Amino acid sequence: MEPDMVVEMLKELDEKGVDILEVVGDDDSTCFDRAKRLMPNSKMEKISDKNHTKHNIISKINELKPKHKELTGMVCDAIVKNFTYVVNQNVGNPSGIEYGLHASIKHIFGEHDNCNETWCGYLKDKDSYIHSNLPRGKDLCSSELRSDLEKLFIQKMEDWCLHITWITSFVFKIRKFNFKDSEYSETELKDTQM
Repeated sequence: MEPDMVVEMLKELDEKGVDILEVVGDDDSTCFDRAKRLMPNSKMEKISDKNHTKHNIISKINELKPKHKELTGMVCDAIVKNFTYVVNQNVGNPSGIEYGLHASIKHIFGEHDNCNETWCGYLKDKDSYIHSNLPRGKDLCSSELRSDLEKLFIQKMEDWCLHITWITSFVFKIRKFNFKDSEYSETELKDTQM
């Protein structure tokens, strides 16, 4: 049902002369494929939303597990946590996302020259710092793993930066109008039923 409604809306926009360049959604291509079939001259591209991009990263990291014994659940969680942090801290800032992804990879391998004191414990206390989210608090050391992570993040970085930045900015603006995200218990609206 949902893909049908989206396709119908896209078709109506197309008939009104609106150029549709991007369709943001989950990774189910049913809707997008139908829309492309109905509008063969459209230049629209399908992109994933932030959550699905995160899940794609998790899948890609899991694909690397058989090749790298260092990729334990704890290490995978740390990589995904760093990715999520970088994206959330750089809403509307593609260069910040790019820089942050480079820095976060270097960080887990013990290179802190691109780190920021707001998130890197090493810069705050070099003598006693240990990673809180890596096994035994130690830096990762596999050069092959580092190379694969850099390939994974850097090859897709341009797409992720552009799409995640746009989507996150858009969602942030939309959330301002979402009553579920607001607290009304201490206002005159507390007795209003929504």
